[in-house]
Amino acid sequence: MFYNVIVKAFFLVGFIIVLMSSSLQVFAETEETQLALENDKDLVIILIPGLSLQEAVNEGNLEKLQKFISRGAIGLMNQGVSGRYHPAASYISLGSGVRATTEQDANIVLQKEETNEGVTGQTLYHRHFGKNQIPETSALVPNLPILESSNNKLRHTVNLGSLGHNLQESDTELFYWGNSDTNEIERFGVLTFMNTKGYLDNTIISSEKTLTYSKEHPYGKKTNYDNLKEQLNSNLNSNLDIQIYELGDLWRIKQYSSNLKEDRKLTLKDEAYNEINNILEFIGDYTDTHQVVVLNPVNTVSDYHSGQRLNFFLVSPAEKQGLLTSNTTQRTGIISNLDFAPSLLKHQNNNIPETYLGDVINFNYEEHVAKELTDTKNVFLQIHQNRPLIIQGFILFQIIVILSGLINSLLFNKIIPLVDTLLLSMMVSPLLFLFLGGFPDLEIVKTSIILILGSIAIAIFIQHYFDTKDAVILLALLVSGSLILDTLMGNQLLYKSVLGHDPISGARYYGIGNEFMGILLGSYTLFMLSFAEKNPRLLWSYVPVTIFIVYLFAHPQLGANFGGFISTIGVFVFVILLLRNDFNIKIDIKLILFGGIGIALLAFVLLIILNTRTEVISHLGRTIELVNNQGIQELYNIIIRKVSMNISLIRYSIWSKVLLAFLGVLLTILVFKPTDKINQLKRTSPFIYRAIQANAIGSLLVFLLNDSGVVAAATIMIFVVPPLLLYTTPKKV
Repeated sequence: MFYNVIVKAFFLVGFIIVLMSSSLQVFAETEETQLALENDKDLVIILIPGLSLQEAVNEGNLEKLQKFISRGAIGLMNQGVSGRYHPAASYISLGSGVRATTEQDANIVLQKEETNEGVTGQTLYHRHFGKNQIPETSALVPNLPILESSNNKLRHTVNLGSLGHNLQESDTELFYWGNSDTNEIERFGVLTFMNTKGYLDNTIISSEKTLTYSKEHPYGKKTNYDNLKEQLNSNLNSNLDIQIYELGDLWRIKQYSSNLKEDRKLTLKDEAYNEINNILEFIGDYTDTHQVVVLNPVNTVSDYHSGQRLNFFLVSPAEKQGLLTSNTTQRTGIISNLDFAPSLLKHQNNNIPETYLGDVINFNYEEHVAKELTDTKNVFLQIHQNRPLIIQGFILFQIIVILSGLINSLLFNKIIPLVDTLLLSMMVSPLLFLFLGGFPDLEIVKTSIILILGSIAIAIFIQHYFDTKDAVILLALLVSGSLILDTLMGNQLLYKSVLGHDPISGARYYGIGNEFMGILLGSYTLFMLSFAEKNPRLLWSYVPVTIFIVYLFAHPQLGANFGGFISTIGVFVFVILLLRNDFNIKIDIKLILFGGIGIALLAFVLLIILNTRTEVISHLGRTIELVNNQGIQELYNIIIRKVSMNISLIRYSIWSKVLLAFLGVLLTILVFKPTDKINQLKRTSPFIYRAIQANAIGSLLVFLLNDSGVVAAATIMIFVVPPLLLYTTPKKV
């Protein structure tokens, strides 16, 4: 009966996979996506540091902004930086197209005749650059050499001033007004638009012109809205291509908030909202010829570390109301700060530098965007905050279970039913992690209870109907089949799973992440080879299924995981070699060698075509283009960066602890377990034995081939150690 059930389930899963795969392109083509920035309109960019999504969409705060939202597209912009966070690094990343870093005291921006510590901006600039000719209205970044030195230490190319340089080269007429000065000089927005020589022409940023001094306001300063309106009145009727205005009052309130009573803070905010409303109302009369971009480019250090890294971004008017997206994220409503510079260059018909890791901002037509975006942010914030605790608990649970299984196996040589159930529940848990992505708003306590008790309950249910071997096969099918289906259906569950992506950290936005990559590779390998134990004639199906899994990992709109792609091929080759020995098949070594090389070449050609010749280019596709344009040094930088990431994870990640526990248990079994038990498994269940071997090798491969290989190596071991303990320890009767 079990055999018939599995055969039917297998072919049902296969049919759905084929159907979904063939329909994928149709779904992709029917989605309405448009460029967010219209080339036939000039841009007005309003920088409002400190503006939250809640403030932006709350009708009681900024009613004029609501009108722009009703006619535009909004999104959440990830503001990740490289290294330790500093607000200036957010602005530098916006203008560099890659994540950048900064030094604490290197971000000063001055106009020529402004002084800081008794030295004018021009004097300081000439001291650092020599007596270069600079335009009279320039904002100067005299410490650019320090910033360049800091960013040159990163393991990726950061070209400071790239956006400003390219706009300047294309004769873009640009104007910048405003600052966010507190007790310190904070004109970080200039760092986004400066050129490679460390200045931005046609600016008004001095406190004297852009601020008024008021004893009642934070730091005794507030934005000079009268001067701002004069500039707008003049500039909106001029030939400026891009004009940027920085409104710093909300930032000053936020920075000063610890000194304010709550009612005073609300009063100051209401005053700032009214001023912003007036400015937006004035600009609204010019939307026939201008497109408005409103964004919060930065957060405080404390907000950043608490997970507040998805900032409000608006483009208005748009053809229809919608949500922003980009090929960088492939997520509706989410864009990256790395998309800002490419979008401006595309708007001005400039070529986008190969070093940029972002892409142009698009939008999808959507209704009720404010509510949807608010719900999305709340879900992602909850996942980001719950993720560490849940994963730590999951890893602790795994360590306790496998150590209990090992002790039980060595001391009693018979497995206790409770331990048997717990070992099976470990293999159930990835399935629940995936399905709980459909309920992302669950509280952490409820999520934890469902994960633990749900996994145990499902394990008990399966044990009631199937013996151990059949239970393991069924679980491997359910886990791998569910992951494949979810991937083909757009990763709707994986995206909101605690084990899935974290758009707030910005490490990965789409595809199959390393946690689930290890789970998919381990579960599908275990299922395919274990299933052949029931009927060896079905072993042939391992080849087409592996080809499909390889395709899944390679495709930029599906798995998009290079480590999974190459590891799957490696495990497949290893399995073929093992089975060749088992069945005494004589194959010429030259045939294996040249055949393997041929398969590898074909696979990489497929990988390159999929990742560089489609409209949506993955991380790998960008890497290929970057190496092609920048040379082999970029490949070296990438390798070093990945190795450094793995070393860091080994030292600090909790995943390394469960991986070490798995390895320790595995080695203990091999050393102390009676040889006859291992040999009996090999003799009576050769395919299962080879599946466990293959997954152990797969764990090593994913560890070596991924920048966070520790994670994937640990998750694939779920399908190595528990099955081995279950299969080699007799069940107590």
